[in-house]
Amino acid sequence: MVQVFILILGAAIGSFLGVVSYRLPKKESINFPPSHCSHCRHRLMWYDLIPIFSYLSLGGRCRYCKERISLTTLFIEVWTALLFVFIYSIFPNLSVFELIYYLLIGSIFTIIFFTDFQYGIIPFQITFLGGIAVLIYLLVTFSPWVFLVHFLSALGAFLTFLFLFLITRGKGMGFGDVILVAFMGLFLGFPYIGFALYIAFLTGALISLILVVMGSKKLRHDTIPFGPFLVIGTFTSFFYGREILEFVSGFIPI
Repeated sequence: MVQVFILILGAAIGSFLGVVSYRLPKKESINFPPSHCSHCRHRLMWYDLIPIFSYLSLGGRCRYCKERISLTTLFIEVWTALLFVFIYSIFPNLSVFELIYYLLIGSIFTIIFFTDFQYGIIPFQITFLGGIAVLIYLLVTFSPWVFLVHFLSALGAFLTFLFLFLITRGKGMGFGDVILVAFMGLFLGFPYIGFALYIAFLTGALISLILVVMGSKKLRHDTIPFGPFLVIGTFTSFFYGREILEFVSGFIPI
């Protein structure tokens, strides 16, 4: 029953995250106007806003103007619902405080993924909110030594990406990526930030190569947002970092 509640909660929050991901890049208020169709501007009723169910029952179209609703709306709701259940299942012994913290961080990374994927923007206010949440959690939960490790991980990631940003004059990546990796380092700590960055570069290079081969992107002129790959690396390192560390340790002579 708890997992069912977490699933429903995740879908509901996913609906809100979809609004945030859509409005923030456009510099629109997330509170006003109330939820409405992006095509006809008709205000949506409560039965139009039931997560997942409303989209499926309407066949992915607005009830009023029949224009197609972005599939991203459904995907965010489903993703967030599954993410919440996965976090709860993989860490069954979390306190309520810890569970709320991890669900919040998962939500923040979800917003970052979709805003950068769709609009090529990583909202600073979202990254800043995540950084504040992590700082509070570290100060309340861990020793000063652990806090120092996470802080230095954030600083190292920030300086590394700032150097890359400066030498490429912002063409290789945006400054939003520089801020994002600092947030990642603060959240993951060492050595997990290293795993996350390696996975991000690896998956980013692989997907870019596939798109170039398929002709969807040009090698010199087109850019691909790096934020989604950083988020993928973060989730992978966070959920499976211990397994990765054990695997890597097997190749290191003692």
